[in-house]
Amino acid sequence: MRVADESRLRAIVATDRFDVNTFHHQGLDQTALAPGFRWAALAEPDAWLVEAYESATHAWVIGVQWHPERIFELGDAHRRLWESFIVACRSYRNRK
Repeated sequence: MRVADESRLRAIVATDRFDVNTFHHQGLDQTALAPGFRWAALAEPDAWLVEAYESATHAWVIGVQWHPERIFELGDAHRRLWESFIVACRSYRNRK
């Protein structure tokens, strides 16, 4: 999958490409994203398929079309995504 250059996801995973464990038969293209969201990663070679999207306005809203929770079978990019999510959750909790 190819990660968008200026995306929040790219800053988190620290790479422009990585493999994902896609177990789905559904997908969306860029035109199907709701207002306020932008694609963060596209499938390869099916560049029409959005694998990740993110909010353009929220601090940490990222949607993915794969299973990053299966970190036992995935690489460092997935671990970094989970760690970033946990940090965002703790930060939100501490503000409440």
